[in-house]
Amino acid sequence: MASPVRFVPAGGRVCIVGCGTAGVVAAKVCLEEGLLPTVFEKTARVGGVWRLDEAPNRVAYDSLYTNSSGVMMCISDFPLSSELQGAFPRRHDICDYYEAYVRRFALDKHICFEKEVVVVDRQGTEWVVTVRDQREGRLERYTFDAVFVCTGQFKTPLMPRLPGAESFQGRLYHSSSYRNSAGLQGKDVVVVGIGNSALDIALEAARAGSASVTMVCRSGASIIPVSDFHGRPMDQLLNTRMYNQMPATMRQLLLLYLIRGTNAAFHRHGMPPLPKTKKETGFSNLKEHAAFRRFLEQGQIKLKAGSVLKLQGSAVILTSGEKILADELILCTGYSLDLSCLEERIAQEFVFEGTQGRHLDAYKLVMHPAHPTLCALGFLLSYGNESCVAEMQARWALAHWVGRVALPPAGDVETELQRRRKGQRKYPQFVPYIAYMDDLAQDCGVSPPTSWTMLLRNPSLFWKLQTAPAVPAHYRLAGSHTWPGAADFIASQPSTLPRWLGALWVPPHKHGASDIVKPPHSRL
Repeated sequence: MASPVRFVPAGGRVCIVGCGTAGVVAAKVCLEEGLLPTVFEKTARVGGVWRLDEAPNRVAYDSLYTNSSGVMMCISDFPLSSELQGAFPRRHDICDYYEAYVRRFALDKHICFEKEVVVVDRQGTEWVVTVRDQREGRLERYTFDAVFVCTGQFKTPLMPRLPGAESFQGRLYHSSSYRNSAGLQGKDVVVVGIGNSALDIALEAARAGSASVTMVCRSGASIIPVSDFHGRPMDQLLNTRMYNQMPATMRQLLLLYLIRGTNAAFHRHGMPPLPKTKKETGFSNLKEHAAFRRFLEQGQIKLKAGSVLKLQGSAVILTSGEKILADELILCTGYSLDLSCLEERIAQEFVFEGTQGRHLDAYKLVMHPAHPTLCALGFLLSYGNESCVAEMQARWALAHWVGRVALPPAGDVETELQRRRKGQRKYPQFVPYIAYMDDLAQDCGVSPPTSWTMLLRNPSLFWKLQTAPAVPAHYRLAGSHTWPGAADFIASQPSTLPRWLGALWVPPHKHGASDIVKPPHSRL
């Protein structure tokens, strides 16, 4: 291992592009390391994709709430209120939370609102950032020692080209333009896709009294309810060290056992089979599975296998030849990786073309070896909360920037990049939450004390580290920048072992089919 190299001088300046959840935590981590962050945000408030009121292309819709439970969304040293920790916070709760975070750590003086980054270019060892003032329209140029790109994965909608779209008599739009179900009553609604947004929008349309709701999906997916049959968050059950230390086959069997009721219902009502290989299989989070299954049973939501071949008048023609009338055609077809804030030649280095489109080409999904002082945060998928993962990514990057940790040899870096490129998973940016967080934590010296010596020193904390949800506070127990409240916060989380034991004795028809799912923002 080479000796550590300090890439950014003490007191160095760091540009952060975007003031969503990743940008906010990155600013705070910079201050922890004695660097000076400047956050450029093109809108007027903190919140990123969770905001509705700043731009017409916001991803959030009126009723949006999180797929992650509140306790798993707590930043490592700044918990949500106790009322929200056991709930699925709504989008305004998340905006309020990050605004409180900004106030708590006095980050507001480092944020430049209504400043859009036009281009980031490298000149020698420095970065020149061109910014457009949104109010006055003038261009400004700044020089920085390092850059975090925190513009997120939901910037540019992926719109398939559909023959006949120009003469389609219904309303055609991407899910990024969806706000609420107003106007859908009595309409024939077709939703293309079976991802998180597709499931949410189909359910809202059915509840609004649409004449019909049809979901068109070219392949099946593993449908993972966000809560169990008691309405308790599923991510707290699956994101424990106890579960993740089991052999992979056992973990897979347990997960399939938990979700078999919901997935059987989807397949019974028309969802196509899963792809033949695990690499091609996607997963989707289903929020209100009891209600969704009722709509499937009643025929108010229909699933159709296939793809859209063309549009003809007011009809959607599938590859199977089936014709479906549609007043509203909503494309839940995802987003394209957008690094347009980077100078073109640099952006191209950060991207590789996979079987499912463009993907980030970076070591640990953070850093490109040719540009160690340019890092991307939050461009991944995980069955944990991506904002909390972005915080760990920032801590990992800063540990290298300030010379506390050395980068591995170039050959090792290239080997990992090749492995990810050749893996050709449907989601090459997917990471297993605990394994990925632990990997970054080990690199930067903040691994939680989970060895057997901890069992002897503090058995109750050891038990919670193993059997309670792996909250981000795990990574504030040891190493640099610890949080004095971390141990108490971890100790306050209940063990999931009783839930696992109970889940294994639940009748099959109840798995993923709760009729007692709590309201999304209530205590669960």
